[in-house]
Amino acid sequence: MSDCTDAAIQATCNDASVCKKYAVDKGYWMDRFISYMVPGRIQRKQPEISRGYYARTNSIWLLLKRFLTRCSCTCQIVSLGAGLDTTYWRLGSENMLPIRYIEVDFLDVVVRKIRCISAKVPLHSCLSDFSTQDDESCLHCGSYHLVSADMRNLGELEEKLKQSGIDYRKV
Repeated sequence: MSDCTDAAIQATCNDASVCKKYAVDKGYWMDRFISYMVPGRIQRKQPEISRGYYARTNSIWLLLKRFLTRCSCTCQIVSLGAGLDTTYWRLGSENMLPIRYIEVDFLDVVVRKIRCISAKVPLHSCLSDFSTQDDESCLHCGSYHLVSADMRNLGELEEKLKQSGIDYRKV
């Protein structure tokens, strides 16, 4: 794919994050962490957009909580194309963290997210062993792992998952 296509794919991170922030601000669901990833006021969105994000976000949330409950949180979650998602922090606030939570995205998105996490105490205070990062291409803190990889390159993706301590016996 071209750099132009990669940029378009990465732009979906911004669109999704802004739409989720707007829906949260309008009370569709609770997410006290989204404002740390997407600060400021958001331009008005059509109700259909917020309803669609609510349906997708809530469906995933309910399935994820059911999965974590069923396995007593002794599992691993890998989120491909994670963007500025706040699920890890939301799960932590409900004492439902898995033994390993790995987020993967393009380098530019990962750098942006690491900068948000580093700059916001409510985000990095939830991470064990957090320290300022020299390498902005990854973040490894306790059960949380944020890594950059081009998912079209399966060798690179597999290496990043190994660096994150993935246990293939638990997948």
